[in-house]
Amino acid sequence: MTAKQLEKLNQLRSRILANAPSTPLIETVAPRRIGDVPKAIYKVLSRADEPMHTTAIHRAVEHQLGRSVSYRTVKACLSSETQKKRPRFERVAYGEYRPAPQGLPR
Repeated sequence: MTAKQLEKLNQLRSRILANAPSTPLIETVAPRRIGDVPKAIYKVLSRADEPMHTTAIHRAVEHQLGRSVSYRTVKACLSSETQKKRPRFERVAYGEYRPAPQGLPR
């Protein structure tokens, strides 16, 4: 690199640092606990007046927990919880779920 190119890079670096926030933008997230997602899904579905689609459940769970949650995690939880002896959720149509009639929060 030439001296001129190094000078330009140094000026760019100075501008970037001048515009950077004084504190880093690190998202603080509470530690995850086992069972947070199924409990949140149950709360979301039990408050709904009618069955909800998985995408709506996913958005509501993220809002409920205040952090991002994998869509696949929500889908896997819904699927596994519908296949148990005492299912927590009931699949009523393709991608739509509601709390199972005898489903109890654990």
